[in-house]
Amino acid sequence: MEYEIAPLFVGYALRVFLFQGLKYVFGIVGIPVIELGMALQQAGLHFVGMRNEQAACYAAQAIGYLTKRPGVCLVVSGPGFLHTLGGMANAQINCWYAAGNITLKFNVYLLAV
Repeated sequence: MEYEIAPLFVGYALRVFLFQGLKYVFGIVGIPVIELGMALQQAGLHFVGMRNEQAACYAAQAIGYLTKRPGVCLVVSGPGFLHTLGGMANAQINCWYAAGNITLKFNVYLLAV
């Protein structure tokens, strides 16, 4: 069985990340998200592979804190998404900065494909 992410979604995600000036993506690349991970790297974003999804979410939160821009966590759906819940809850509680007049509720983008 061959998995393929719709090119429209990949292009949209890249445009959003590049528009926001993001430079780093943390996560674990699995079968459903290989194309997106490769496209992110070809667009100039730095992909940092992690050993588990929760650590990737914490790393994305830390880079969000350090750069004052949202971090990106790329995981597969299902168990990969469930493993990020602790990191996402922590990111929501510890949102340290505001963008313009809008206080950000999350300082981490989570991509679960």
